[in-house]
Amino acid sequence: MTDEDRDGRGGAGGSKLIATIGIILAMIPLALVVVADLDLESQAIFAGVCLLLLFILSRFEGRGITLVLVILSITVSSRYIWWRFTDTLVFETWIEAILGAGLLAAEMYAWIVLILGYLQSPCRKTRRCGRRSTSTFRHTTSRWPWCGSPCSGR
Repeated sequence: MTDEDRDGRGGAGGSKLIATIGIILAMIPLALVVVADLDLESQAIFAGVCLLLLFILSRFEGRGITLVLVILSITVSSRYIWWRFTDTLVFETWIEAILGAGLLAAEMYAWIVLILGYLQSPCRKTRRCGRRSTSTFRHTTSRWPWCGSPCSGR
């Protein structure tokens, strides 16, 4: 009797391990794409291919397609952040340094929010909401905000 048979999971533990290894192995080429030093022509080709993939894949539905689009978005955004850190942080005056650092901080904040939003999306679970009782709201309409519009019922 194997460990998988004893804990009643079947092959679920093995498939999760394989999926995790696959994700890690897939991140290696993506990291290389992010840090690759491309000249203007190569960057234009990369942008064109990404846009073409975006337009083609956005016509299809499904969780897999959404995941590919998320990975594409993260790759392109990470490539931009990498470029900002490696090529654009040369300041000649203190005012350039202050404004440049502020802009970089705002861009990093936006990138972090993007990543966290993407990480949150697949973790969303479908909830079953029971019917809520609105009895506490029915009798207190006199305290509700009112803007004076005719559709407010007053």
